[in-house]
Amino acid sequence: MDAREVFLELGEDYEEVLGRLVTDERITKYLKKFADGGSIADIHGFLADENYEEAFRLVHTAKGMAMNMGLSKLTAVTSDLCEELRGGKPNKPIDDMIKAVEEEFEKTKAVIGQMD
Repeated sequence: MDAREVFLELGEDYEEVLGRLVTDERITKYLKKFADGGSIADIHGFLADENYEEAFRLVHTAKGMAMNMGLSKLTAVTSDLCEELRGGKPNKPIDDMIKAVEEEFEKTKAVIGQMD
């Protein structure tokens, strides 16, 4: 699977990302970095410790990475959670938001993992 096929599988816009990153090689490089380095797993620990600042930082970083890579579905779910964590303790239950982020994050990493 190449980068174009990853975007197709994820229902994302490869051409938009190509316009920004210019080459398929660069897109491939950053997709692989994203899949190798990204993790949202620590969020549970931060939230259990009521460390909302670190939970926000983690989600904000994931959102930025997703946005830069043109992963709109992951950007959307991380944005929702990021905004709820902005400013500290959430004002409403966030379990469904966390689950949505984890599911989209794992789906995205799994598809990227199929790259040649």
